[in-house]
Amino acid sequence: MDGIKGIRDKIAKKINPRETCPGCGNRMRYPEHPLCPRCNEQYSRETATALAEGNPILSRVLWAKERGEETLQRLKEKLAEEEEKEKREKQPVWNESHQQIQAELWQQGKRVDTRTYNRAVGMRFEKLWNVKEKNRQLSRQVYGLRKAIGSLGKFLANINTEDNEQIPEDEQTPGDEQTFEESSGIPKTETVSVES
Repeated sequence: MDGIKGIRDKIAKKINPRETCPGCGNRMRYPEHPLCPRCNEQYSRETATALAEGNPILSRVLWAKERGEETLQRLKEKLAEEEEKEKREKQPVWNESHQQIQAELWQQGKRVDTRTYNRAVGMRFEKLWNVKEKNRQLSRQVYGLRKAIGSLGKFLANINTEDNEQIPEDEQTPGDEQTFEESSGIPKTETVSVES
């Protein structure tokens, strides 16, 4: 038998095969956990408040799904902004690449086919684009956003109510082992059974 940890890992891989936290959209340090530590703490606070007020609570997965839809929309908007910014930044570099290749062909008095010309322009573009650190950072940021959106989209697509019913109730991440009594300083009481 796999035990609770083995079952939890299998479910986490099935439901949450991602590197993006559905709660906040940040990169996950441990992809097998349902939430990042910060969102796990927020979930814990919201659940404790709901329990204290007598309101119904959500499982971590349903909570993550609810937040994940908002996060996905926010990431898509941010990606659109970053792609537009990248496009604006790339256009002058692309034009410069064309001009440089045309000048070199003119100086050499040579003609090349369109495929070779486009390949040379692309190679020159990559060389000119990567000269500046801010350009590389912008490209990495756009790539990271695309990856996060894909990962979060898979997570949301994999969730349905049947999967949520199979998740163990004690789904804890490391550091959650402390009970309320231990964290609040209330002495533990032992249950004594009296037989008659």
